[in-house]
Amino acid sequence: MLILRWLWWRVTAWGELAALVTSTVVALVVMAADLPYAWRLTVTALVSTVVALVVSFVGPAESDDVLRAFHQKVRPPGPGWRRFGTSVPLWPLFMSWLAWAVVAVTFLSVSGWLMRLVLT
Repeated sequence: MLILRWLWWRVTAWGELAALVTSTVVALVVMAADLPYAWRLTVTALVSTVVALVVSFVGPAESDDVLRAFHQKVRPPGPGWRRFGTSVPLWPLFMSWLAWAVVAVTFLSVSGWLMRLVLT
């Protein structure tokens, strides 16, 4: 939800706050259950996302003036901001992220290999 706000204008601060509180409460409840980690993570993410979306839709939206000023200042990417002007396409941003992820993984792998080579 924290990232979705940058892609879609309808997500509100109240929705984000609801996601944070809900995920904390659900995580504490699910940790008491005897579930595998993957299920605990999935349940926590799904419940907090649903609650955040409901709160964002039921609660009041930000005024168009505030959203337009935010869009002009920050230029958030994604099709969810198209109604406030041109939106930055996601594809170049995704490719940039992917390239830097490959660089980071390569650097960590090579440095780990070198440390193992030197220390053994």
